[in-house]
Amino acid sequence: MQGGIKTSVILGLSRNFKGYATGAKHLRQISHGVHVGDLIAAPVTPFRTDGEINYDKFDACLSCLEKWNFNGLFVNGTLSEGMNQSQEERKLSAEKWVEVARDRMPVMVHVGTGNLKDSRYLAEHAQEIGATAFAALPPTYHKPASVVNIPEFLRLADKCIPNLAGVKHTSPELPALVNCARACNGKFNILTGTLEQYLPSLSLGIEGVITAPYLGKIFYNIRQAFRSGDMEKAQKYQTQALLIDNITKKYGGGISLAKQIFAIASSIDVGNARLPLNNKSLAPERLNHLKEELRDLL
Repeated sequence: MQGGIKTSVILGLSRNFKGYATGAKHLRQISHGVHVGDLIAAPVTPFRTDGEINYDKFDACLSCLEKWNFNGLFVNGTLSEGMNQSQEERKLSAEKWVEVARDRMPVMVHVGTGNLKDSRYLAEHAQEIGATAFAALPPTYHKPASVVNIPEFLRLADKCIPNLAGVKHTSPELPALVNCARACNGKFNILTGTLEQYLPSLSLGIEGVITAPYLGKIFYNIRQAFRSGDMEKAQKYQTQALLIDNITKKYGGGISLAKQIFAIASSIDVGNARLPLNNKSLAPERLNHLKEELRDLL
């Protein structure tokens, strides 16, 4: 990883596979027959006022994601505050998402930690509960000495990781995304996580995306317009996503704000982020201004 670049390796799961750690997603069939959706939500984790996880709201959140045209979940990642949960909480959250999503949409579980032992433990748990796939960021404290060449990694890993399905690549550099997609003759599923580049990614044949839960309708509209050949409409919706991103930056960004925007769009109170992240809500007057700015966009 470097700067704004984040890459998660993705591995598909099967009931007879033992070992490794990573994850997968795409509605079309990909490596090893894994189906994980192509419009994938990174859901927020609902918290109660005491800072504990509110598992009772997972089903209502999923219903909103279905309504907004998502067809896959990427749980316990950044927006889910997976790294801000205990190992036991991560397990319980994964179990609840798999439970409520069963027969509704596939679930990929992020299992990245600061050490391989814990990641392997969480990956084995993801398999046990019936997750479709799991994914892992590299360690965020003991970082690689240099930027990892992801296409080269895919070529090497293809020879020794039997359930490797692809990567989620969040980067402002489109050539890096395309090089990943071309690795091993396009064998792997490459998912973009860069809001600003969904339409350009579609134009390059990269259809899978993981995004914030409140952007589902907009990204669905971008994709449908692109597939129908209506580039003017596709550009309109991509610009709409960019305007929302500009507004979030104006109000300070962060996970607490993302949770407030989700609450505005869904009418579900999911609480604030957990410390040590900024867990302050916007003041009522400022929140009303945010709602007004988002009123015609969400």
